[in-house]
Amino acid sequence: MFSLFDLKNIPDVLVGIKLILEFYRKENFDIMYIYTYKRHLITQTLQLEHYWKIRELDYEWEHFSNFKNRISKLIDMIPIDY
Repeated sequence: MFSLFDLKNIPDVLVGIKLILEFYRKENFDIMYIYTYKRHLITQTLQLEHYWKIRELDYEWEHFSNFKNRISKLIDMIPIDY
């Protein structure tokens, strides 16, 4: 399903991931829109299934980040003399 990237392509892949996340999060573009209309700005190494996987992992990261923030707020609410 997912291809391994040649080590020489890693910098291009990382820039591509950054662009996909920027389009998805900051510009609120849908994955299919990004793939169809912005693909020319992103490395050709990434295939459509990579775009979907990036979105899936971004959801997971957001979930864990929100969870961490909630836990931090709860810890901050604990009285110092507890």
